[in-house]
Amino acid sequence: MSEEVSVCLQDAMTNESAFSAREKDLFLSFCCSYAEDLLPFINRCLEILFPPNQIALILGVPVSQLHRFGSLGTIDIAAILTPLSFLLPQIEIAPEEIQLPEISSDIDISPELSGLTLETQRQEVEMKQQEVETHQQEVETKQQEVETHQQELETHQQEVETKQQEVETKQQEVETQQQEVEKQQEEVETKQQEVEKHQQEVETKQQEVELSEETEKAILRIRTKTFLWSDYYD
Repeated sequence: MSEEVSVCLQDAMTNESAFSAREKDLFLSFCCSYAEDLLPFINRCLEILFPPNQIALILGVPVSQLHRFGSLGTIDIAAILTPLSFLLPQIEIAPEEIQLPEISSDIDISPELSGLTLETQRQEVEMKQQEVETHQQEVETKQQEVETHQQELETHQQEVETKQQEVETKQQEVETQQQEVEKQQEEVETKQQEVEKHQQEVETKQQEVELSEETEKAILRIRTKTFLWSDYYD
């Protein structure tokens, strides 16, 4: 933050020649409000959010030893105001005067923070990691089950297609056999017609023979009678 203040101050000093007297007074008033009001207010908010006794509890050190860690939980007002020291001659930059007295927070979070140690945090991280790994394993297992089920479905579909092909082949064979049976039936009918025709021819021949025999018999009788009559008249 002190670096940002230095950059802003450098920009202001660069453009100082273009400032009017009123603008210079306003800039000085802003710097005073920044040093006397804003920074202490921010520190007070930080001390309420992060009480020193709770920070000491988390670090496992007494409150009196927090100064070894620097301005932990607060901002170093003295370091931030150092670049503005020439603009604020009336302010003596002394940490003991700028820092607010230690306050006690009304919010007691000791029970919640008593077990908050690095080891506890590490265990929580490991537990979270184990949960993530377990969830990942469950997801992989589910994915494998889905892939296995998909393979089973594909295998079943192939079996169904194979059965369908077999049924179609059988159906073709049945149709072929049916065609052969129909062809044989046609041949049998043709043979039967030929037999019937031949039988008719035989019957016709037989009738002709019988007719011829009867004719011969009739002629023979006529001749016999003629011969007898001729002898009678002789």
